[in-house]
Amino acid sequence: MARYRMYPTAAQDAVLREHCAQARYVWNLAWNLHQFGQLETYGQASRRVDRDGRRSIHQKRRPVRPLPGYVEQARMLTEARAEYSWLAAGSVVVQQRARLRKAERRAARATTGSPAQKTERACIARLRAREADRRKDWCEKTSTGLARRFDLIRFEDLNIRNMTAKPKARPDPDRPGAYLPNRAHAKSGLNRAILAQGWGLLVQRAIDKAPGRVEKVRAAYTSLRCSACGWIDKNSRNSQAGFSCVYCGFSCNADENAAINIAAGHAGGTLLSVREPRISAA
Repeated sequence: MARYRMYPTAAQDAVLREHCAQARYVWNLAWNLHQFGQLETYGQASRRVDRDGRRSIHQKRRPVRPLPGYVEQARMLTEARAEYSWLAAGSVVVQQRARLRKAERRAARATTGSPAQKTERACIARLRAREADRRKDWCEKTSTGLARRFDLIRFEDLNIRNMTAKPKARPDPDRPGAYLPNRAHAKSGLNRAILAQGWGLLVQRAIDKAPGRVEKVRAAYTSLRCSACGWIDKNSRNSQAGFSCVYCGFSCNADENAAINIAAGHAGGTLLSVREPRISAA
């Protein structure tokens, strides 16, 4: 396996050092939170012998006062985000997903059927429920804003069911009963990322709140059509994120170019969009 050593620039080094300092500060706060109050011993002490033969006595300890619950922790985090601008700049979604991954790893390492595994699974269920609530809240607020601000709303007509379909099995022709890799694990991660965006819910709520003012634009060729001259050519996509028209030379981000076509209602592959290129007289 090839290994590379990356050397950050002076600006990147400053950002990395600031990030590490902030991460250490948050870690210390979390550690102090878990050491909340005085500790008391409970249960029977156990004798342990490490791999080097050293003997030790282990005694369980717990805080006299209970640790703050989720509501209290959320209140403390809200106050901290209001006080520190660098903490407010962090994404709440990223922080919650980090907690979810940590709980999933703990559940995977716990003994099957143990109380610890049940506790972690309950934590996972709560975090996923909060993620669904945040997604629904975002869809409701965004659809309400669109319905109030615009007389006509256009969405790209995406077939989400087909986009999130499981990859088909690939039988190995040389080994009967065996299968070739079909990247199912990577596709499952992509499917979760797509479904986590709530595209279908956003469109449905916009239709409910703005009846008769929502249009779905055919998705085909919208990323290949030049929003400046209207020419469609697959060679205009010089990269995944770049668009440069081979006829008029117009260039911009590929997603931005597709968004302009969708907003204008230029469905790719229709009679209105497939035409000779046009350059405005300027």
